[in-house]
Amino acid sequence: MKINYSFLKDELAIAEIRKHKWIESQKSGREIGFASAAIDWVAKYGNDWLVSRLEQAGTDNMFSEKRSYRRIDARIPLQITTSQEKFFSHTKDFNLMGLSCLSLQKPKPDSKVTVVIDFKNRALDKRGKPFVFQSRVQRVSAVKSVDNHIYYKMFLPFTENVRNFLRVNAEALYA
Repeated sequence: MKINYSFLKDELAIAEIRKHKWIESQKSGREIGFASAAIDWVAKYGNDWLVSRLEQAGTDNMFSEKRSYRRIDARIPLQITTSQEKFFSHTKDFNLMGLSCLSLQKPKPDSKVTVVIDFKNRALDKRGKPFVFQSRVQRVSAVKSVDNHIYYKMFLPFTENVRNFLRVNAEALYA
């Protein structure tokens, strides 16, 4: 069976590959490297993992993987820039995997975005500048509001650098 799924674009798959890398490195007593671990993991577990992942995505909750980490409901202002447009939003909720937000604009799934988080009036005010990071639109779904407006809920995954920043500056998220 040929797999046309890019595991390296899926943050959850990358997390699994990192776990596999650590386990296999411990077994062999030496660092095996991410590329070797990725090839080995995809060959051994990729197909079964993909089937499980697709079954999970088939539920009504497209954002179900966020339950793996503590979800924080917070409204932090965002500026999102795609190659075609710039728009403002706010976080709906987030965790260490990424953030979800609502927008009136519908971005293209898998498009690259630059995200600016404004921590103004929060505990990170001492930084004196907003936090900027690169991401991509992993998923988009239409949501109808009470007043029948259509909003687009999108999920933007975090890179490991963003996760590390959030771990170190967690107080800003809860302010």
